[in-house]
Amino acid sequence: MKLSQLFKDLSPNQKSYHPEDIASGISSDSRDVLPGYVFVCIKGKKVDGHHYISQAISKGAIALVVEDLSVLPSDVNYLLVDSAKEAYSLLCQRWTNEVWKKFNLIAVTGTTGKTTIAFLAHQTLMNLGLKSALIGTAGYYSGATRLALTMKGPVTTPEPKALHELFQYFDSENCKAICLEASSFGLSEKRLHGIQFDTAMLSNLAFNHHIGFHGEWMDYVRAKSTLFDMVKKEGTAILNADEKNLDLFLKKDNNTLLYGASESAKLRICDLTETINGISFSLQYKNTKYRMDSPLQGAFQAWNLAAVFALGLAMNYNPGDLLTAMQKITAIPGRWDVLLKEAPFTVVVDKANTPIAIEALKSLIQNRHYAHRIGVFGNVGGGDYAERVILARMLGEMFDILFLTLDDPEDEDIWNNFNEFLSGMTSENRAKVQIVLSRKEALEKALDRAEKNDLVLILGRGNQREFLIRGRSEVFDDVEEMKALLKHRGLEE
Repeated sequence: MKLSQLFKDLSPNQKSYHPEDIASGISSDSRDVLPGYVFVCIKGKKVDGHHYISQAISKGAIALVVEDLSVLPSDVNYLLVDSAKEAYSLLCQRWTNEVWKKFNLIAVTGTTGKTTIAFLAHQTLMNLGLKSALIGTAGYYSGATRLALTMKGPVTTPEPKALHELFQYFDSENCKAICLEASSFGLSEKRLHGIQFDTAMLSNLAFNHHIGFHGEWMDYVRAKSTLFDMVKKEGTAILNADEKNLDLFLKKDNNTLLYGASESAKLRICDLTETINGISFSLQYKNTKYRMDSPLQGAFQAWNLAAVFALGLAMNYNPGDLLTAMQKITAIPGRWDVLLKEAPFTVVVDKANTPIAIEALKSLIQNRHYAHRIGVFGNVGGGDYAERVILARMLGEMFDILFLTLDDPEDEDIWNNFNEFLSGMTSENRAKVQIVLSRKEALEKALDRAEKNDLVLILGRGNQREFLIRGRSEVFDDVEEMKALLKHRGLEE
C-alpha cells in the first residue's frame, strides 16, 4: 500500500515522506519489523518505542510514526502525531480496508460479567441464525468454532494489529456480527480508537486489581465510559440501571436502554428465584412480562441475561424468539464450569478473581453443603494490595483448604505477591494455605486432597489460554488441564 493511501486518514502535526513509497506492513514492536514496514513508536508504561527506532530502521522500516522529533535520524519518512496509540489504531484500520465496517459490532465493558455477557450475546445471535464471532477472555470464536490462537499480547481486548486481523478473518468466514470485550486497559490504550459500535453495553463497576493501572477509581470509571462515546448515532447504549455511577455513562447523543431491578429500568428484572438447578425470573418490558428459566447458576446471571435480552430488543428480534434462543444456553465456558459432579466429589472452574465476583459465588457454594471446600487461587500480577487483602479475607473464610499459586505473574516478584495476600488473613486462616508455585501441581494437589462430597473450586482464570510470565506468553487453560488430570485418574464426567 502506498504511504499516501495508508496515511490519508491521519492529521499529523508535521510530516515528511515520499507518497509513492510502498509499505509492506505495520508494527509497533521493533522485533516484528520487516523490510518495508511502518514502525509506530508508542510510549508505554514500561517501554518507549522511540528507543527502538534504530533497530526498526536496521530491519528495513520504511517510515516512522512518532510523538517526538528529537529522536529522529535524518532523511527518513515520518509523521509527527499527538498520539501514536490513536494513529496505530487508524493505520491498522486503513491497512485492513476498514473491514470492521462490515459487521454489526457489539462491545461489552464492566468489572465483572463482560465475558459472560459477550459469550451469551454471541451464542444467542448464533441460536437466532446470525453468524457471530467472539473476541474476549473466553476465547476467539468464529461461529461455533473456537480458534486455536494464543495471543502474545493483550488477550481480552487485543492490540490494534491483532484485532483488525481478526476482523479480516471473521469477514472471510462470513460472520455478520462481532461480540467483543472492551477492557479498561484496551480503552485507555486506544486499541479501539476510531471504531464505531452498533451497541455498547455496561455490566457493572466495582473495586478490582485494574484500578492501579489507571491511578484512581474515577480514572478507571472514566476509561470505561469512553466506550459510549464510540456508539454510532443510530446505535444503542445498554446500561445497568442499578449501577451507582450510571450518570457517567449516559451520553446525550445515545439511544439508551436501561436494564436491572431498579424502577428506572426500562427492562426490569423481577420475581427472581434461585434453585440448585438454575434461576427463574421475569423481564418486564413496557406492559409485558417475559418469563425466563435458565440452568445458569447464580442470581447474578439474571443481570447478564437481561443485558443480552436488551441487546436482542435493540436489534429488533421478537421477544419470544429471543427467549427460545437464550434458554438453549446451558453453560458458559470457564464460568461455574462443572467438570465433575458429585461422584466422588465436585470439580468446578470459575474465572472469578475480584471481590465482587467471589462474593457472587458464595451462595452457590454455601447452598450445596459440601463436606469440605478446597480452592486453588493465584493473585494476578501487578495487582492492587488493598484488593489482595480483601480477597485473602474472603477466600480464607470460604475454603477449608486453599492452594495459593500463580496467575499471570508477568514481571512481579512472586513472593511479594504471596506475602501481600497472606497479610490479609488471620493466623487461623493462614494455616489453611499451601503455596504451590506450579499451577498444574496446585491442581493436582487439590485433587489429591478431595474426598467424598467435597468441592474442588479452581478460581481466577476460567478457560483463558494465555499465561503471562516474564514477558512471554505460555499456554495454560485451567479447564483443559483439569480435564486431562481427571481423565488420567479415571474420573471423567
